[in-house]
Amino acid sequence: MTALRLLLAAFLAFAAFTASASDKTDLWYNPSESGWGMTLANQGDTIFVTLYVYGADNNPTWFVGTASLTSTDAQGVNRYDGDFYRVTGPFYGGAIFDPSAVNATKVGTYTYRELTATTGQISYSVNGVSYSKNVQRQTLALNGKIIGLFGGGYFSLVSGCTNASFNGTIQSFVTVTVSGAGTSKQVVVAFQNNTGTSCTVSGNYTQAGRFGSMTGTWSCNNSVVGTSTFSEMEGSGNTFSARFQNKFSGCTEDGYLSGGRVFGS
Repeated sequence: MTALRLLLAAFLAFAAFTASASDKTDLWYNPSESGWGMTLANQGDTIFVTLYVYGADNNPTWFVGTASLTSTDAQGVNRYDGDFYRVTGPFYGGAIFDPSAVNATKVGTYTYRELTATTGQISYSVNGVSYSKNVQRQTLALNGKIIGLFGGGYFSLVSGCTNASFNGTIQSFVTVTVSGAGTSKQVVVAFQNNTGTSCTVSGNYTQAGRFGSMTGTWSCNNSVVGTSTFSEMEGSGNTFSARFQNKFSGCTEDGYLSGGRVFGS
């Protein structure tokens, strides 16, 4: 049991380190500069950026490029570096698309810094012009698919407790019920593990691109109460996942919750 506990602790420590590298696939923009933006596709430690801006002639133009993770600083900020290309090709309305007519010309380089799960910074040098922009995920609509009944796993690391016996790792099978959201933006997350412990978190829901978040009250049937912050909340037709931090009785619990949708929910 001790060996299993140490192995799980090592796994969770690794997960906590890599968690800062959230999936960056989304629409990104600067809300004070509406009219330009970028899309970001993320696979592993590689990203692909499409930057749609305007040229010196004020006509629309775009640059594309792949970048790789090059460093992570002491604050956990991940940095990606790559080249930007200007691409031309055949007319979009042509009867037959000729790939041989596509031409990609390197025009500069760029760096993307992942500041938080929902904010970043794109810096680039293109054709001798250098600039840096702060960006954030762009929300198109609230994701109603976080609502439902799910079955999955709960993994966390509890630390900082005055009573040291409370510190350690938790792993459990859970059923999760997510209700609310919609236009009310009020969400309740209730989950119960396989030993009968059940907890409820309720708070105001906000969304940044793909990810939702909420901060609210947390209470369990074992008399544990506190505050909870859920982030990177995401739901689809098949799954629900979220990252959370609970604070109670001087303890801090960092963890992950995910599961598959129960059929028909």
